[in-house]
Amino acid sequence: MNAEQKRVISELTEQNKRINDIKELISQSFIASGAGKTELPKDWLVNLMTSYNFPNQGTITSNGYFDRYNQYITTHKMSEHRKATTRATLRVFQRFDIYKGLDLTFESISPDVLRDFSDFLSDEHNLIGHDSDGNMTFANARYKNAFLSVPESREPQPRGENAIIDIMKRLRAFTNWAIDRGFTTNDPFNGYEIGTSIYGTPYYITNEERNQLYNTDLTDNPSLAVQRDIFVFQCLIGCRVSDLSRLTKQSVVGDMVEYIPVKTLNANGKIVRVPLNETAKEIVNRYANIPDNKLLPFISDQNYNQAIKKMFAIAGLTRKVLVLDSLTREQVWRPLNEVASSHLARRTFCGNLYKQVKDPNLIGKFSGHAEGSRAFARYRDIDDDMGRELVRLLDK
Repeated sequence: MNAEQKRVISELTEQNKRINDIKELISQSFIASGAGKTELPKDWLVNLMTSYNFPNQGTITSNGYFDRYNQYITTHKMSEHRKATTRATLRVFQRFDIYKGLDLTFESISPDVLRDFSDFLSDEHNLIGHDSDGNMTFANARYKNAFLSVPESREPQPRGENAIIDIMKRLRAFTNWAIDRGFTTNDPFNGYEIGTSIYGTPYYITNEERNQLYNTDLTDNPSLAVQRDIFVFQCLIGCRVSDLSRLTKQSVVGDMVEYIPVKTLNANGKIVRVPLNETAKEIVNRYANIPDNKLLPFISDQNYNQAIKKMFAIAGLTRKVLVLDSLTREQVWRPLNEVASSHLARRTFCGNLYKQVKDPNLIGKFSGHAEGSRAFARYRDIDDDMGRELVRLLDK
């Protein structure tokens, strides 16, 4: 391919991305503005496109806040996972706006509004119920209107303090973006304290328990055996489930698996290279002939997590672990098979390696954590074996 061909392909790729961004912006803004339930101004689309092409000129519509939020999602660099959670934050904030009848703007959002929104996040699941036939019911007409105007694919669930903090952080990120671009000078977070997320002591399975799972006879349940292999493979390379599902046959280079973590794709694009041990190679070879160029036959995140819980129960991995209840923030003992999920594989990779080398930066090189990552600090909790080893140093 010569230089001119590369230039043309680059231009076409950029044009296609811009078209997709515009389509996404129009779609999301249309939903935010009422999705056809209310009459839009005649110049709605003109104003929307003007704001997209000239982002520093004026407001978009009479309700510029939510249109700017959609512009933020569409144009700001973030991973697909973060886009999804940011859209979810937008939807729940819109339901809050409709439910309270506020007609929110940048200027009308105050610390008191944020506190009211936090209360709404805690209570929203109580505003939905079901009748004897299982049909959805609503606590009042105001919330029914809000939910039907901005629905979710699943009903709102009880939210713990960490979940609420995450939502408020996403809202603050959008506010900072809007202030940086001159869309507003009002920062309601100046008088609102988001709080601090609290995480329990990380739990993970030992190498012996991982091998016990891998050697469990699942011939009577071949589909579960496949997901078991994928989980064990994830334990051996330590990637996030979002990266695991994107691996292709080209991700294996020699005896290494290579990928760019989705979470840091737009930040630095750094390639993570993880050596494959013999078990990992055995699993890759087992699925060498699956179609669609996938490395492994991954299923949906939800089904994968359900399969993990089931395979743990069959393998007898039911010891109790101390976990933090997401709603009460109290530590409770739960059977391992009930709390196991895809992220347990990542913790298993980090936890078992840290017991051996105790170098977070070295392990972070393979797990995709940034150097000095605060998130990684949760993986290096000192367990009993490490404690005994440290105390022995006093004898020297």
